[in-house]
Amino acid sequence: MRYIFFTFTPKRLGLETIFKGKVIDKSKVKRAFSKSAATYDRYGTLQREVAESLSSLVSHSVDMPERILDIGTGTGNVALYLAERYPSSDIHACDIAHGMSVYALRKLEKYIIKGSANASNSSNLRILTADAEFLPYKSDYFDLVVSSLTYQWMSDLRSAFFEVRRVLRRGGDFFFAMLGQGTLKELRDSYLSSLEKAGDDNGAKHLHDFAEIHDVECMLKEIGFGDIIVSSKSERRLYRDVATLLRTLKSIGAQNASVYDRKRGIKRRMIMDQMIKIYEDRYKTENGIPATYEVFFVKGNTHAGCNEKW
Repeated sequence: MRYIFFTFTPKRLGLETIFKGKVIDKSKVKRAFSKSAATYDRYGTLQREVAESLSSLVSHSVDMPERILDIGTGTGNVALYLAERYPSSDIHACDIAHGMSVYALRKLEKYIIKGSANASNSSNLRILTADAEFLPYKSDYFDLVVSSLTYQWMSDLRSAFFEVRRVLRRGGDFFFAMLGQGTLKELRDSYLSSLEKAGDDNGAKHLHDFAEIHDVECMLKEIGFGDIIVSSKSERRLYRDVATLLRTLKSIGAQNASVYDRKRGIKRRMIMDQMIKIYEDRYKTENGIPATYEVFFVKGNTHAGCNEKW
């Protein structure tokens, strides 16, 4: 298996994008995930499980695509699975965080050195540092596009989905998983209550907003995807305490990417301390503190068709 690695930075790419009032600083996203590349697999158990579930879904639905694209490859878990499942396919993987792309390359090189019965020397895997909203690929090029837990970090989902539609061939399949609105609802509730106690009317704009699946479905249909199938599940994870939850999120790069600068100092510290107290008072159990993750699995293709539910 041969690897090609390079970076792509579109001229149109700015520091932030805005969509329906949601503002994300892409430089923060890139910096946070690049820093967390080495600890992502160790702490990202949910992320790994979602990647495995998505990969299994693809495996049971798609036979042998000629060209595959993995968007937001992270440390390369999905790309590695696809390389094993489809040894004769031409596989491309990209991530906006350069540190993640580099880590994925090294990880996949170790995999090749160890050897695999399913790996073929004729297969290619190209790793690229690129923005999902500005994909540097030719139109009508891929038979299959896959993405695991990437799209919750997009401000402009419409642009990102349009890019997938553009690079897919007619009849191509699009599989992705993303976090929904119920994700980290306990943390959000505790933080908002802390802001209220502190009399802070502006702090809520720093919160990360997760999408509603209905909006995602409508957007996909408007762009031209058909046969849309949606499945959702709610995952409840337990942590020793709130500090452990926050450290875990930081270790996988899942930090607030708001373009608004958060105030530092005594007031900021007081709000955080109050949030931790509220969280533990409201949600702590004898087994630890819970955190909810709402995960959507979505499939669509470039054929016209009707929506259905799994």
